Amino acid sequence: MDDSSGPSLSADALEEIAECQGEIHKDYYARLAAMRARAPIRNVMAIFSGTRPEPLEPRRPVKLKRILASYANALFDCEVARYPQPIQQHWLTNLAGRVESDVMRAVDEINEHGGFWTLWHHASLEAMHRAIQDGLGPRGVIHHAAEKQPKHSEERPEIRTPMEIIDSYCDRESISLEELADKAGIDRRQVFKIRHGRPVRRYARSAVAGVLGVLPQDLKPKQVP
Repeated sequence: MDDSSGPSLSADALEEIAECQGEIHKDYYARLAAMRARAPIRNVMAIFSGTRPEPLEPRRPVKLKRILASYANALFDCEVARYPQPIQQHWLTNLAGRVESDVMRAVDEINEHGGFWTLWHHASLEAMHRAIQDGLGPRGVIHHAAEKQPKHSEERPEIRTPMEIIDSYCDRESISLEELADKAGIDRRQVFKIRHGRPVRRYARSAVAGVLGVLPQDLKPKQVP
């Protein structure tokens, strides 16, 4: 990776990123494809053909925006977790731009292959871009990732377990684990597994980390000496 856009990474790191992001793309592509709704023009054609038009599906802009934000956070976390320290702000800015382009490219492919079934029924192009940007914004992982790692080992913060991190967030935001799962766009069973230090897929840990404002490795079981 060229230093003008990001850090120089080893071949192993690049391969890990490709594998991790590949899993994320497959999972979120399926989620987005499942949200495609029938375009109104299909009902107009049904009227002219003499058949009874089917009722339109309800709009679900909130759910779509949550999935897009979670998708972007997962891709971002997957890569930034393998960046060397100290992390440069321009690396994160460029990464955020690439992630936004990757997510919107997936949206375009889903709409293109859906025929009359698209995601535009739920939100406009501008709204989708804004959802991704907000997910990666000031309350997201960008600034946290830049500031997370201490410069000296003696400044390293106290180790916290995934359970402590999740419970602290839920107490602060006054939400349940089920609501946390909803915000992350994953099944609630995945949140319970992460909280108890059980194995989960990488995308699930990245999705929860994006909501909590931590890095995915922070949610791995800690070995406390």
